[in-house]
Amino acid sequence: MASSSLQQQIASMRQSLFDEGILDEQFNQLENFEDDRAPDHVDSIINIYFSTKYFEVMEQALEETPVDIATLSSCLQTFKGSSVSIGAKSVTIEIDKMLQCYRIRDIEASRAAVQSMKQAYNTLQNKLEAYLELRRQAALAQSSNPSSGGKRSIW
Repeated sequence: MASSSLQQQIASMRQSLFDEGILDEQFNQLENFEDDRAPDHVDSIINIYFSTKYFEVMEQALEETPVDIATLSSCLQTFKGSSVSIGAKSVTIEIDKMLQCYRIRDIEASRAAVQSMKQAYNTLQNKLEAYLELRRQAALAQSSNPSSGGKRSIW
């Protein structure tokens, strides 16, 4: 019974991530790679994504005189690629805004755009971590339930 409630919470939380425009269909693809041979695939990819220090690099590049355009450009492209690959829709939108500021060389707007990216990134991180924690709880509950046969599937 509790497992059913947990499954409903997971489904609801997951759907809200899409409804709020935080994630896009690419996240579905990421989850589809997870199976019994790689049960923690999503967690691993997400942990790598959030461990990278994009903002430190961007802020440092923007503080250089003159602005370190090459570093900023490289970091933005890498950050965008990583964000697209996990389906981080809201973050990708903010990166595109930053790229637009960067292209017209508006440094002040670029600095403001970094703050907007940080906000989208932090929202993504908080909501995704809560979602993944619920998934882990469901997996633990299912693996400790003898009637489940120890299977990991939480969908």
